[in-house]
Amino acid sequence: MRAIIPAAGMGLRLVQPEGQQKPKCLLRFGESSLLERHLQLMKTVGVDEIVFVLGFKHEQVEAELAAIDWKPHTEVVVNREFSLGSVLSVHTAAEALTCGGDVLLMDADVLYDERILDPLVAGTGPVTVTPGHAVTTGSKVDRRKRESCYPSAACRQTCVS
Repeated sequence: MRAIIPAAGMGLRLVQPEGQQKPKCLLRFGESSLLERHLQLMKTVGVDEIVFVLGFKHEQVEAELAAIDWKPHTEVVVNREFSLGSVLSVHTAAEALTCGGDVLLMDADVLYDERILDPLVAGTGPVTVTPGHAVTTGSKVDRRKRESCYPSAACRQTCVS
């Protein structure tokens, strides 16, 4: 399974001293950063490929990834236009999203209860998010909603059966 983890944002709502700002995924909770926690938890549920989408101060995150030395190696994609928002960051990882296989998409700046991972990974059907609706597993998206969620016919064909 592949995980795509956007970690490109500037964290504007965080109050950090001028000149000491760092990406939110480098915030520490206990003994580890959010980034390291993500990597540890991904390994426990069998994720064997991780693509990080970086932007703001990406060099700091890349240094932390090198220090952690997670195996197998993580891939880094840089969104140089990170200030335009997270949707563009996800688009930057389009190749990893569409190359086949199961994909777990998780934000790097979220501290989540580790118990959510097993049900996400073990789901028997696709996990679907539609605008204004709850997340469901195993259900299909109404065709009209599907067309509004995916930008192209090719993507609709690939992403939703």
